[in-house]
Amino acid sequence: MSIATRSTLALTCVAVVFAGVVGAWQLTDEERELRRAAQAAASLLGRSLQVAFENALRDRQSEDIRETLRALEPMAPDVDVFVFDARGALLAASEGAPARTLPAAAPHPEARFVGSGEDEILVVDAPLDLVRERDARLVVIAPLDRLREDLAATRRTLAVGIGAFVVVLALLAYLVNRAYVARPLERLITTMARVQRGDLDPPDVSTFRNDEVGATAHALARLVTDLRVTKEQREEEIARRHRLERGLEDVDKYVTVGRLSAGLAHEIGSPLQVLEGRAADLARKSTDGEVRRVAGILVEQAQRITRTVSQLLTVSRRRRPRRVPLDLGVIVGPIVDLLSHEARRASASLEMTTKPETPLLEGDPDQLQQVALNLLRNALQAGARTVRIRVAPGVLSDDASRPARAAVVLEVCDDGHGMSDAVRARAFEPFFTTREAEGGTGLGLAVVRGLVEEHGGSVSLTAGSPDGTRVVVRLPACGDSA
Repeated sequence: MSIATRSTLALTCVAVVFAGVVGAWQLTDEERELRRAAQAAASLLGRSLQVAFENALRDRQSEDIRETLRALEPMAPDVDVFVFDARGALLAASEGAPARTLPAAAPHPEARFVGSGEDEILVVDAPLDLVRERDARLVVIAPLDRLREDLAATRRTLAVGIGAFVVVLALLAYLVNRAYVARPLERLITTMARVQRGDLDPPDVSTFRNDEVGATAHALARLVTDLRVTKEQREEEIARRHRLERGLEDVDKYVTVGRLSAGLAHEIGSPLQVLEGRAADLARKSTDGEVRRVAGILVEQAQRITRTVSQLLTVSRRRRPRRVPLDLGVIVGPIVDLLSHEARRASASLEMTTKPETPLLEGDPDQLQQVALNLLRNALQAGARTVRIRVAPGVLSDDASRPARAAVVLEVCDDGHGMSDAVRARAFEPFFTTREAEGGTGLGLAVVRGLVEEHGGSVSLTAGSPDGTRVVVRLPACGDSA
């Protein structure tokens, strides 16, 4: 049962009790007034007949008594009048009055109620003073049918009035409860259900009235706001934990790389240099073409091993960047020129554009050139026919808790075979490569991310349009560095 219905029923019960008490009091008061009026009228009639009958009996005019009774009959047909002599014999009576014996004398000649219930009557018992003879008695008997009819009519009127009052009050109470209690509570329940589903937008409390329900709505709005703040803080904490976990995973990988690279550098560094030197010397001095070809292959593979070890050392023991103001376009330009010959051999073209309004940044020229070199080589190795390099101003907003900062953007787009979503998700992991058969080490992008982050920047990898890969490096401009 709803609170509006319960409240309406309770108020209706109170109204019924109150109206019943008031009605009973009014009915009792009405009955008292009717009895008083009937008693006064009967006493007045008795006194009037007493005077008239005394005069008639003194003058021995019994016919006058009967004439008076006949005249009284049309005016009060339900009133019975009796005249008894001193011995109790009936001298005169109203027409049609039932035969009665002389009732007991009353102590006072006043109208009195005799009997109870439906048999109750109003009796006036008055002596008739005859002076020289013994006194006679006048008895007037009036039924109370009219009084009971009046009381019944009053009772019906009160019942109808009380019923109408209760019905109207119940209807008004229900409407008021619906408007001021039930509907606001239904809105609160709807809001709670929405919050339970995860929608933490605070409810609009401006439409609630300034009462207890409105105070509850304001408290709910504050609670939802607190829940929303707590949820955002929790999500931020989860994101930080995930970043920390990824960072710890990277640390573990870098530790492993560091141990591996240190061992490689120690174990194969010197023999590899000897092997490369002897093979190069053999290639220069030998006159046999086959020997020179094999010696060249040995030199090339020895240099490849040297580069791999160098990359491992770069990943595991990077030095801190040497920060100097520089123009990124000036730094990237020589790398584009350096790789232009390699691009022509792969039937690819390198297209570089630099925005003149690009700000300066503080960075390590050698490390930033290594970033550009790794990105361009990756693009060429992905089978690209066109590689577009763009240096332009931008913004850096890598942390939601910090405002956006002015940045320098290095964008490398290629139209190669691209990457799947699964590959892009792991592209920056050390040793993850899809070109293992072609000699890929999986360290190029890991080195790029490490160098960029040490400069306080960010790097992102997305699909190209329509094909290929798009890498965007953002580095803080001068004055906005991390």
